[in-house]
Amino acid sequence: MTTAAQQVVLSFAVAGLTGYLMSQIASHTANAEADANPLNAVVAGYSDTFFLSACLTTAGVALSLLLRKPQQQEEEGTVGGDS
Repeated sequence: MTTAAQQVVLSFAVAGLTGYLMSQIASHTANAEADANPLNAVVAGYSDTFFLSACLTTAGVALSLLLRKPQQQEEEGTVGGDS
């Protein structure tokens, strides 16, 4: 089940990043001048997408460092009853 869930989440992530890339390219193309090189809009779109990926990765690393599993403390004293 874990592997299947990972594959589903991965496919949604790829689809989301692709949608974001296409919207950024369209946005940069619409904001460009009429005689501007369309390749510049594509490069800017990829730049925005990689920046978003880097931000998400940084946030994930920060959360993984902050949300560590607490260490279990050994109980002192007797195990089975009151003394």
